[in-house]
Amino acid sequence: MPLCHLCEILKFPSLHQEIYYKPRFGQVREREKVSNSSSLQSICEEGKEPSPLNTRLPESQYEIFSRNDASALNNDGYFDEDGSGSLVANEEIDTEKTNLDVYHYRRNFGHVSEILSRKVHCTFCALVSQRLETQDVEAGDFCEIVTPLYCSSRGSDRRYIFSVEISLTPAISDGFSGPYLPEQQASASLKQSRCILALQKYVEPTFDDATGVSNNTADFSGRRMNPEHADLNLFANWIHRCRTSHSGKCSKSVVPDSVPQTLKELQVIDVQKMCIIDAPQACRYVALSYCWGTAVTLRHLLANSERLRTPGALAIATLPATIADAISLVRGVGETYLWVDALCIVQDDPISQQIQLAQMGLVYSLAHFTIVAAAGKDANAGLPGVRPRTRKITQEVVQLGGQNLITTISGQYYGGVSTSHWLTRAWTMQEKALSKKALVFTNEQVYWSCWGALWLEETALENIPGWTRFHRNPLSKDWSKVSFTTVENGYYSLCDDLVESYLHRQLSFQSDILNAFSGITQVLGFIRNDAFYWGLPESRFDRYLGWKMYGGSRRNDALCAVNGRQTRFPSWSWTAWFGGGQSFIGWSGQTQRLQGEPEILFYRRESNGVLVAITDRTSKKNEAPAQAQKWLEESGHLELRTKWKGYPRSIAENEINPSLDNGHIYFWTSTAKVYIHRTRLHAPSGPRYSILWDTHIKESLTEIHLESSSHLPFRDPETMKNLPKYVLKRIEADGNVTSDVLVKDVAVVGRGSWTAGPKPSSCSTSIVALVIEWEGDVAYRIGVCSVKEDVWVSLTNRVWKRVVLR
Repeated sequence: MPLCHLCEILKFPSLHQEIYYKPRFGQVREREKVSNSSSLQSICEEGKEPSPLNTRLPESQYEIFSRNDASALNNDGYFDEDGSGSLVANEEIDTEKTNLDVYHYRRNFGHVSEILSRKVHCTFCALVSQRLETQDVEAGDFCEIVTPLYCSSRGSDRRYIFSVEISLTPAISDGFSGPYLPEQQASASLKQSRCILALQKYVEPTFDDATGVSNNTADFSGRRMNPEHADLNLFANWIHRCRTSHSGKCSKSVVPDSVPQTLKELQVIDVQKMCIIDAPQACRYVALSYCWGTAVTLRHLLANSERLRTPGALAIATLPATIADAISLVRGVGETYLWVDALCIVQDDPISQQIQLAQMGLVYSLAHFTIVAAAGKDANAGLPGVRPRTRKITQEVVQLGGQNLITTISGQYYGGVSTSHWLTRAWTMQEKALSKKALVFTNEQVYWSCWGALWLEETALENIPGWTRFHRNPLSKDWSKVSFTTVENGYYSLCDDLVESYLHRQLSFQSDILNAFSGITQVLGFIRNDAFYWGLPESRFDRYLGWKMYGGSRRNDALCAVNGRQTRFPSWSWTAWFGGGQSFIGWSGQTQRLQGEPEILFYRRESNGVLVAITDRTSKKNEAPAQAQKWLEESGHLELRTKWKGYPRSIAENEINPSLDNGHIYFWTSTAKVYIHRTRLHAPSGPRYSILWDTHIKESLTEIHLESSSHLPFRDPETMKNLPKYVLKRIEADGNVTSDVLVKDVAVVGRGSWTAGPKPSSCSTSIVALVIEWEGDVAYRIGVCSVKEDVWVSLTNRVWKRVVLR
């Protein structure tokens, strides 16, 4: 079938417009013309880059822009029938060197009704129509054809690759860009522009008869894939190239060199002998990251351990598809050993299990590479393409704009794992973050990700010298590698980000909330010589006690095993609470300390029952900015703490009941009883809270957040007795339905927040306190508040007391 007139006259990717540079900062005083009549094709093939003529400023101070020939544009800003194109600002070529914005071609391709009417006469319109027919579209919606920059090489031979995309834009849009609630996201996406078809340049390949690997990789060409079976030779080539050409940087573990890189009692699968063995010394093994789901999975148990260690045992065992495929893959790429949690950890041996969970961070960080099973929802999903006929893909080659193009596998480059079930699971977060190299299997294709490259089946990139930078990540918008070795100065920011990201993921069993994060805390502890107690870094324990869950949360009542006993997660840890899909975690004040030393000394019990101090490992130097420190001294705020801190401050062994189980923390602190105003009890967003002070204290001087108060009765008669007049007056003004009062204790856990404005009077300090309720002599956290320190000092009901918090 021929092309229609509109498709025949397309001239992309020609750059027929004049390209100019202008100063990136300040007013444009003059423009230097850049002579450029090259095509995008020549840029792709020859590595050319537009350069300014007679520039007056350094190249990094200019940004590129285009001036279109006015005669070529119609009133809508699109092209006339001569096929010429406009150039529109897109993304940066190389921010490290040129800091230039690249422009891409954009052309009106017609309304949906027009494209559908052309499909019987045009090959390309028929292809676009196939994609439109799978979309929820209206006849008035319209399409554009664009050529965004996809990736570029950073070696001495600079090269660029552009994709060709069909973008669908609804005729009617609500103009809202989000964020949307989960139940709104599907319908919202239909009101926004979206890519429905993507293509890339395609050159018929030549092959090396010895290896079967394409020789056209220097052209950045699209690659035809076997629609039913993945090419294991290609994956072996990726692994070999990474090992031999990336200067050893991809072999370096995320764990610092100062930490012993050894694993205790490690067991692996020998894929040649088909049994479980003790890992040999200096074992080079491959790890598997997958979702167990609800699939029936063969597990290593004490009862079957001897049998599974017999050569050939796994060859006759019934294995879930993902594990069976992983064994075949490891053998197919020339490796010998595979680590799979279900088979390499004895699942009903608590001692062995605890040893392996404690070194989970090392297991993934020391693996030769990790196989990521990002397809499907459970262990029966398999690795698409490892076995014949386990995947089905379609690629079509079309001639358009004077060259051959091939459709991308997923219809757009943002395929991969971005919508996978694997990416939503809590256990897989640490497996992703700690693996230095990964072979990622999706439903449609396979990717290789390491510190030195990102390669994929459908585009030949592995022979390109130097690093290939993707301007839009083809693996996933969420796929990023955390460099644990370069976060010394941003250690606590990284801790914050990792906890927040983790809490957005899902667990089948809430009892796993700490174990599934243990690998990350292990590596973080290695970096900073830190220790984590129930998910909180001991080096800034006071700050991390001040966490708060926004967007609604409820108590995690699951039990976890500690020292052979089943126990609940302590209320003061974020592991004891979990929120909905829109919740996130934050921390109350205390981003810095004024004196370095913590204000409150916290203690805990070791597994052997010995009482120990929770050690502060931060610098003892003053962390406040010099100007803020000076103003605080002048205003007297630094001396406020002497007015609320009492004695004793340390805990003696004989003070504490030795029968209390793991999870209790002990400390002396300043406490007070406060009246908490609870309003909007039935609002969809949940109740709101404020502290009711006497008339001389402004409510704006405090902030309060409760994780949950649903277990507290409304207008409890005992609570309502003998309330101060100013409290009664406030709730009576609200009526009898909308609000009530809670009377709770708050206990100080830290001090150190401040605001520093243009003058000393704007500089102040705050204290952070936990809102607690008592069960006998033990306190339980239900929230957190921040109070200006001078307000706290003014309270007359403050009591210095010992608190046992669970």
